[in-house]
Formats: sequence, C-alpha cells, structure tokens
Amino acid sequence: MSLIQSIRECFNKYSTFLGTSTRSEFWWYALTYFIICSSVIAIVQYISQLSLAYQLLGLSGDTTALVMGINLSIYSSIIWGLGGIICTALFIPFLAAGSRRLHDINMSAKWQWLQLSGIGYIWLFVWWSLKVPADFTFRQAISSCWSRYFRFSGISTRSEFWWFALYTILFLTILTYLYLVISVLLYNLAVQGSQIWSTLYTIWQVIYLAATCLLIIPLLAAGSRRLHDTTRTGWLQALLLTGIGIIVLAILWSKETNLTRSQSRYSLQTVSLDWESDESPEDTNVSSPEISNDVATAVVNPEVLSPEAPQDIPTAAPNPITAFCTNCGNRLSSGSKFCPNCGIPINQ
Repeated sequence: MSLIQSIRECFNKYSTFLGTSTRSEFWWYALTYFIICSSVIAIVQYISQLSLAYQLLGLSGDTTALVMGINLSIYSSIIWGLGGIICTALFIPFLAAGSRRLHDINMSAKWQWLQLSGIGYIWLFVWWSLKVPADFTFRQAISSCWSRYFRFSGISTRSEFWWFALYTILFLTILTYLYLVISVLLYNLAVQGSQIWSTLYTIWQVIYLAATCLLIIPLLAAGSRRLHDTTRTGWLQALLLTGIGIIVLAILWSKETNLTRSQSRYSLQTVSLDWESDESPEDTNVSSPEISNDVATAVVNPEVLSPEAPQDIPTAAPNPITAFCTNCGNRLSSGSKFCPNCGIPINQ
C-alpha cells in the first residue's frame, strides 16, 4: 500500500477501531502523523523562543523589539491552538489504525493505553511491526524468563523477551517511585539525630539495590538468549555500559529469528549455563528414510496391493471444525482472538 492509499484508507475508516490493518497501511499514516505534529511543535517552539528574545531585548529600552516580541507571542499562541486542533484531528485515525494493527496480530487494542506512559511506545512500535501474532503471552513470557533465571545460553523469541522487558521496566518504575518516597521520609527523620532512622535508611538503600539486581539479572539473561536467536553473541550487551548502546541493542533485540539457527552455536539443545555454548555446530540434516521396492511399487501402482490382505494405509486427519464470527459471519482461522473482518473479540 502506498502513502496516498494509506492516508485515504485511514481517513475513510476515521474512527473505526474494529477490523484489521496491514503494516504498510498503519506505518505510512503513522509517518505522516509524526511528521506533521513534529513540524507544528518545531514551528511553535521557534516562534516562542524568538518572541522571548525580542521581549528581553525590549526590556533594555528598545520599544520596537518589545512590541515585536509581544506580537510574536500572540502568533505563537494562535499557531499552537491551530496546531493542537490539527494534531488532535490526525490522532484519532492514528489511534484507530493502531487498534486495527494490534487486532491483525491477535492482540487487544487496550494495549494502546501504554502510550500514556511515554516509554510504552517502545513495545507498541515492536507490536505494530510484527508480521504474525506473538508466540508468547505476557504471563507465559514472565514464567519462562523466571524459570530460566541464570540461563544465558539458548534462545528466546522476540515476544518472550519484549513481554518480559515490559514487565521488568514497569516493576522497576514502581520500585523506584517507592524507593524515592521512602528514602526522603527516612532521610528527613535521620537528619534529626536519631541513630535508628539512620540505620533504617542505610538498610533501605541495600534492599533497593538488591531488588534491582534481582530484576535485572533475568532480563540480561533473556537479552542474551534473544541475541542468540539472531545468531549474535550475548556479550554485545556490554554496549549497555556506554548508555547510548541501548539504541543499538534495541534494534538487535527486535530482529527476526534467524531461520538457520539450528546450525549455529546457540541451539535449543544447549545445556551449558555459559553465555555461549562450547559445543561445536552439529550437522542437523536428517536423511530421508529408505523405501522398499514393494512399497514404492504400491505407491505408483495401487493394484499390486492384494485385496485379500488388507494393508494398514493411514487415513487423512479429519479437518478441524470451521469457526465463523458471530457478528459478521466471516470465516475464522485457528487460534484467532479477533475477527479479521470486524475486529470483535472471539470467545475461545
């Protein structure tokens, strides 16, 4: 789908939160939305800074500069108001397209509430970019990563890692908030001269540090396995020490599974607790079983099978029961959580 087609389609379904959207339909419109809103914000910020500079110059006695600064301030307010209306009008179809995009990978549109946290856009960008539904749910990812707490070897899929990363960051955010509140309270009590509060303040610092380490270790282990899934070494996580390296790692963690990973050092059969397997790659090619001449002849010419000696011929597995949407009657594929046509949730 082209840019023009995407914009036309999203405006035709302006407030349609049901149904599905392809990646190209969503991302072309999302690109347009972000460019327009960013341009409006940049223009308003430039005029505001220019207005402030003229007003400061006018305070030194330059009446013309002061008048110019006041006029620019008025223009800035008008542009800000118009820009807010435009961005709001563009945000509604963006939100609707995001809901349909999540439906396309069998996820609920309620996950878009993560936009309110700001940092939640990281996970939304990953989900909006998926081709197929995630193979791990939120609870499954948490259970899997905690059960492999110190397992830096092996592999992890994108959904497993990113669900657990979301869980870890949300938990750390809540923990940090509690840490700051309690630390301020204990510090204020400790400065009054009480030795007990001073001791409690020190113990609280140790508890927070220990809890943070306990949460970060399984995340680093999952990150190492995620890199292995793309046939990269887990030692690349050392880039976290540079700060800006998290951008590079976020890109690598979002890479698709390498289809030739069965021939890499990071196979599912790895049992070592090291970051990388010490085993050499093994040949995973499976030879085809030999077929006897009698069986081969029977396949080519079924008449060679004697009717008096019935053969054990496997029968085809029965077709699964076909399901249809109760709202629009559309045929549903196996495992669907949302109807691809109207987008309503499917009762499993």
